[in-house]
Amino acid sequence: MVESVVVAVRRFLNSPGFKFFLICGLVLVLLIPLLLVWALVEERQQRAEGVRQEVAREWGGTQHHRPGAGRPVHGGGVDRRR
Repeated sequence: MVESVVVAVRRFLNSPGFKFFLICGLVLVLLIPLLLVWALVEERQQRAEGVRQEVAREWGGTQHHRPGAGRPVHGGGVDRRR
């Protein structure tokens, strides 16, 4: 009787249906950490965009351009005294 139970359990564990449901269960269990990491990445991306906008709003005021500003005075910085 014990041998017949062992054979039945072994047959059940080797059946394709059991393996299919085992794999489906593993996939569902592994989706939990995947979704947690996905949510964390989304949160960090939103935070980065918010910080980028905050820095631009607080530090990136209107820029004024003066004519002639930024141009080299002595021909591109080349020393021509030689």
